[in-house]
Amino acid sequence: MKVAFGGISKYFGQAAAIGGADFTIEDGEFFTLLGPSGCGKTTLLRIIAGFYRQDRGDLYFGPRLMNDVPAHQRNIGMVFQNYAIFPHLSVFDNVAYGLRARKLPKPQIERKVSEALEMVELEHLRSRSPADMSGGQQQRIALARAVVIEPELLLMDEPLSNLDAKLRIKMRSDIRALQQRLNITTIYVTHDQEEAMAVSDRIAVMNGGVVQQIGAPRDIYRKPVNRTVASFIGTSNFVEGTVTAYEPATGSAVVGLGAHTLRMKLARAYEGEALLSVRPEQLRLTGSARPERGLPISGVVTRATFLGGKMHYEVNSELGPLEVEEQMSEPSEPYREGRNVFVELRTEHAVLFDGRGEEALNFA
Repeated sequence: MKVAFGGISKYFGQAAAIGGADFTIEDGEFFTLLGPSGCGKTTLLRIIAGFYRQDRGDLYFGPRLMNDVPAHQRNIGMVFQNYAIFPHLSVFDNVAYGLRARKLPKPQIERKVSEALEMVELEHLRSRSPADMSGGQQQRIALARAVVIEPELLLMDEPLSNLDAKLRIKMRSDIRALQQRLNITTIYVTHDQEEAMAVSDRIAVMNGGVVQQIGAPRDIYRKPVNRTVASFIGTSNFVEGTVTAYEPATGSAVVGLGAHTLRMKLARAYEGEALLSVRPEQLRLTGSARPERGLPISGVVTRATFLGGKMHYEVNSELGPLEVEEQMSEPSEPYREGRNVFVELRTEHAVLFDGRGEEALNFA
């Protein structure tokens, strides 16, 4: 089922929790609302669920206007952060709850619950009390209960935040596999960027009640539209600079970074203060002032952290503090703290923002 937001806004007093959300979620899509606490993502999810009513704008499920449709008539399944499981009921009875509320015949309830429990690999624990089960198993119960009613839309609000790191990775994979198997439109809320990138077809990055960017995980990571998105998705180094000598014929300009200059193609004419954003894994450390590619930025390693298959470095450079991440190869020795190095600054995948970080200048 397609979900469309037509300029939806929600206020709490004078504060805008949602400011003019205007986008569409496609049928069968796994769509994630991503952002820090207080950015409005859960408020928007509650509007979809019917728990809140928007103050402005229209909400559509397919062609149907949902503004005045109560929550119990929206045919949605919902998985909450705290599972919301009934502790006095068995696993089977928890999953059967919604079907019994719909007054389905007992044989049909038995069949549907068994199928749902098989999907989440809990059929053998159908008689168990949830209180005796792990957090991951309880989350599976909540997931089975949400999908057993065959909803047109599945909503998930921080469903993995109470699980340990290893179990979160396993559960997010299971949730994605189940969503693809059922081909159900799913709207997922999280503050965890890695989680969002692992499960989503598309992501809406939110901040201050406003959708900053919508796109596939790879596009948002590689082409953030502003500094807010670049800061929240992954880690970015920001280097202050200036843009001069824009040439309309070629679309290129000179970018000054401290004592260094380079040429970059811009999407539009611009001169003035700028901010270069480059990911840690796009930088390299070298002992040579003549790197293979890119600018040689001198600096000193202030911290070297071993992370198994990679090294994470913090470098006090001539352009300011930089973070560098390098994959470990067997023959190479990591640079030690206090070592004088050069950071090889490559700009093939760098993003150039205007001085305030509000607009990406080198792509449309």
